[in-house]
Amino acid sequence: MNEYMVTIQLPEQPNAEFISLIPTQREHVNELIQRGLLLSYSLSQNREILWVVILASSPESALRILKTMPLFPHMQYAITELMFHTTPALAAPQYSLN
Repeated sequence: MNEYMVTIQLPEQPNAEFISLIPTQREHVNELIQRGLLLSYSLSQNREILWVVILASSPESALRILKTMPLFPHMQYAITELMFHTTPALAAPQYSLN
């Protein structure tokens, strides 16, 4: 499996349909995280850019995962394969000598 950074541009002026899909999007993202398909999901302060790290076998597979998101019709995206992606949850555990 490979890791892919997806940079997503969201609408500057979201319409009512977009806003109505946000709760469903959040539920779906949580499900994808629990299934181990999304490693991270971050939104910019201005709510116009999402950064998503997807675990997939190919860029096409990453796109298939992205297409399952309710907000996909409102996204402009770029998919980039990563050499690595490190997060505290994936780092080696800290052991106490006590």
